[in-house]
Amino acid sequence: MERLERYAPLSGVLAVVLWVAGVVVMDSDMPGDKAPGAEIAAWFDSKSGAILLAVTFFGIGSAAFMWFLGTLAARLRGARGDGRLPGIMFVAGAASIALVTMGPGSYAAGAMAYGSLDRTLEPGAAEVLFVLGQGFFVVAEFVAVAFMGAAGLAILRSAIIPAWIGWACLALAVMLIFSPIGWAALYLGIPLWTLVTGIWLYLRGSSARGAAEAVAP
Repeated sequence: MERLERYAPLSGVLAVVLWVAGVVVMDSDMPGDKAPGAEIAAWFDSKSGAILLAVTFFGIGSAAFMWFLGTLAARLRGARGDGRLPGIMFVAGAASIALVTMGPGSYAAGAMAYGSLDRTLEPGAAEVLFVLGQGFFVVAEFVAVAFMGAAGLAILRSAIIPAWIGWACLALAVMLIFSPIGWAALYLGIPLWTLVTGIWLYLRGSSARGAAEAVAP
């Protein structure tokens, strides 16, 4: 359990790595936004295996992210003894990443229609599945406002994590309110924040253990 606790912050790093892997696999020969329904249906058919692999990466990455959120919430709650902000951060963070993951999940539905259900999608149905993820993404942006807002305030109150990370959270929360730039905060900003925060928590934990062992008799 002690070793698990030590490496728990790196679950955030694992999440980002898996998300990137999912994007790389998913974007291979992916139709453009203006592609006709017939082309999208053909993509679901010919790339069903790659799509399902990408969704697997996304899903496991999201599970790792929730583990990271639990670790961060526990650290913040222990620092202040106040579970409200860390609790909001965890619930909103888990909800927002679930909504984001449902985007590629709609692609998985199209891929499974061909890959395991032996069905043929009409072009219109394929288009619906293709654009459905955009709706989930927009809703995730607004839910993530609560996530980043609570995370920023909790970090600033705790004083156990550098204040600039907390201010970065609040800046992302403001960006997420505005859809034209909110996508960048969700798609790029939050993964980068997760990466930096996870590495910082891991290194801080290692440094604290090293100092404790140095003064131990």
